[in-house]
Amino acid sequence: MKWDGFSPESLHFLLNSPTIRMACNLLPKLCKLDHATSEMGMTELRRGLENPLEFVELITALRGVLAGYGLTFSVSNDMNAFNRTKLECRQIEAAPMFNPAYCQLDGKAFWVRVANEANETVGLNAYRLDYIDTNLADWATGWMAGLYMKSGKLMVPKALLPPPGSRAGRLSGWLCYHGELWVGKSHRGTREVNESMTFAGHLLAMLKWNPDALWALVVHRIGVRGTGIQNGYPYAERSFLRWEWHPEDIPDNEWLLVAERHEMEHAVYERLEAGLMAIRD
Repeated sequence: MKWDGFSPESLHFLLNSPTIRMACNLLPKLCKLDHATSEMGMTELRRGLENPLEFVELITALRGVLAGYGLTFSVSNDMNAFNRTKLECRQIEAAPMFNPAYCQLDGKAFWVRVANEANETVGLNAYRLDYIDTNLADWATGWMAGLYMKSGKLMVPKALLPPPGSRAGRLSGWLCYHGELWVGKSHRGTREVNESMTFAGHLLAMLKWNPDALWALVVHRIGVRGTGIQNGYPYAERSFLRWEWHPEDIPDNEWLLVAERHEMEHAVYERLEAGLMAIRD
């Protein structure tokens, strides 16, 4: 009796041949390698930016806006230098998420500095990349509480997960966290400076890492003002993180801001077509 064109004898020979056995032993290893490579974002199937040149053009234009105010825009991967700069400007150390004393940041973080003509720092921003294999809703609370505990500060959540329906439940993969946004008093009321510095930082993060999404946390009073939209985040969500115990500089209720890759691509196209500060309209 034959099966699918093969005799029992030929099937026995094939299944016991050294080549087939070697392939069967190797296949799980190849699958693991492909999975690991996929996690590193290096497979050929990983989607790139549709319009990278437009990202570069917009960064150049935003730097031009800052130059019109006598300001220079610079970028650095040295997070120890960031900690020193923040201490000089604000007399507080960098948050644990951006502090090399509490986490490994080599190759996965950078910061943005805006300086005036006297080389005084008037603006700061920082970004870091993390791979999340579950989802942001499951991951964020433990990640933040753990980093603050490393710095000797206790954080106890009121809830382990955000409210049902949170977009964070479907965000996973390579996610870029944005924080440490600060503008000095001399330019704090100048909306173009704030927006240009922040959005240019977003664009650099997209070009540098091609993450699946950018995300940030803000206090309630910032969330209700729509500042997230002005700074390039089309999505804002109340009560993402809620804390029972927390340091003084952390609110008990934190909003989530999100800009996924396709939303960033749309924002770049829209700003180039309608004008850099189209949000004003």
